Amino acid sequence: MFCKNCGNQLNENDAFCKNCGMKNSESSMNGGDMGQEPSQNVTPTYSYSGNGSPENYSIKERSFFVYILLSIITCGIYGIVFWYQYVNDLNTICDGDGKETQNYVVVFLLTIVTCGIYNYIWLYGMGNRLQESAPRYGLTFSENGTSVLMWYLFGSLLCGIGPFIAMHILIKNMNVLAKRYNQGGVPN
Repeated sequence: MFCKNCGNQLNENDAFCKNCGMKNSESSMNGGDMGQEPSQNVTPTYSYSGNGSPENYSIKERSFFVYILLSIITCGIYGIVFWYQYVNDLNTICDGDGKETQNYVVVFLLTIVTCGIYNYIWLYGMGNRLQESAPRYGLTFSENGTSVLMWYLFGSLLCGIGPFIAMHILIKNMNVLAKRYNQGGVPN
């Protein structure tokens, strides 16, 4: 049985959802404990198996427009911080897939050393990893690493907007996975 509000799996005797606190209407029909009230501050529980991170780990959803604006205001420094945290969250969401996306500081340095080539490899890998992890959360993405790379490279010929579309795809897909992750924790 699942919560009608958040989709969290419930036991038959649960009077309230442990994730969102909503009353389980089927509990009263099955003889659940109706005297139990939900706690006022119900905190969803998430599992995370990464090193040094808290048990209740929530992935922050990001705004593409805030990313652009703050990157411009800070002369690109916010962009480095943004992608650093993005990669940490990507590794959290995709934990258990046998892959690990490299830390953005390493990517930034390798991009400088390889005259920008490594950045394309990194973007391609992230796009593919997001698409491959989507089915674990019951989702499908039509965009993959090739879509991101094509927008980034050839979309530049469209008045230079291609890289922005590529970044939007990565941020949008991450937000969808983050929302699903935050609702139900790590998939089986």
